[in-house]
Amino acid sequence: MSENEEYWRNSKLDYLDSVVDAIDDQNELIKLANLMNKIQIQAIFKDFEDPYSMFNFHREYTDYFWVRWKRAVKLAQPDILLS
Repeated sequence: MSENEEYWRNSKLDYLDSVVDAIDDQNELIKLANLMNKIQIQAIFKDFEDPYSMFNFHREYTDYFWVRWKRAVKLAQPDILLS
């Protein structure tokens, strides 16, 4: 494959690793939520919330991640609804 060819990748989950690393620091989560667009925020929430997502595949499913993420998004961008 040449250097000029590009791979398609899902940019909706670009910040997933950063959010997981900062899940215990609400201020950092708020900063990340401010960097992201609405689609990226919702995609991460759906990945955290879905017990069958790839994120939860090797973890025991809990609400630990999506509750904290939802709280940070509510503070950072209150106009975005996560359900």
